[in-house]
Amino acid sequence: MKRRLVVLLAAGAVQLACSVAHAQAPRSSATPCVRGGPPPQFTLDFAVSASRPPLRLSGTNRLEYAVAAGRYTLRSTLDAGGLYSARQESTGSVDAAGWRPQRYEERSTRRGTSTAIIDWSARRVTFSGDQPEAEAPAGLQDRLSALLHVGREQTRRPATTSFEVPIVGTRHVSHYRIEVQGRETIEVPYGRFETVRLLRLRDDGDDRLEAWLAPSLCWLPVQLRFAEPRQTIEERLSAADFTRGASR
Repeated sequence: MKRRLVVLLAAGAVQLACSVAHAQAPRSSATPCVRGGPPPQFTLDFAVSASRPPLRLSGTNRLEYAVAAGRYTLRSTLDAGGLYSARQESTGSVDAAGWRPQRYEERSTRRGTSTAIIDWSARRVTFSGDQPEAEAPAGLQDRLSALLHVGREQTRRPATTSFEVPIVGTRHVSHYRIEVQGRETIEVPYGRFETVRLLRLRDDGDDRLEAWLAPSLCWLPVQLRFAEPRQTIEERLSAADFTRGASR
């Protein structure tokens, strides 16, 4: 996400005035949540803003998820009004124990496509390019599937105040320490939500990721914020649809 923000900001020599076309959708109390996980399919739309003074850009991000025959597809598509676009995709298996990503891909207009392939039988991760292989620890998630995994952790261990998650990108495996910051009521374009705020603070203290998960929306994120000293990117839920998900 850090590289995506840097490129997004660098793409705009002038301020982008990109309007979000998603009207607030009616919220339903019958959201088909699955115990310990999200519904079988969904499409979430986010209004995205990025700032690095004096520049400020805006755009949209669509998060799509679908499950079929024990296989899942999770996809994020970011669009900054034609100045910049990026896509992340996670595919793998899912069952009562959670998600086991097998392929993670990042693609952007400026960096091309890079991947990480997880071989669970060999416990190895193979990266595209000349990156060396890495060990695949138990419970490994990728940068996208982690958005679902942290919500599941809250349903499994509601009293916990912190936990660790091994995360794979397209270059290496990291270990994120997630701190539970407590309950918070927030307002986003899609409505008002009671949320649980999670914080990932890096060891060097230079940047952090915050996620606001809504229990009433299957513990899915309704707001995300990535910040470091000179730049911030924020995503706020603008629409949700539980009748369609990612295409295979």
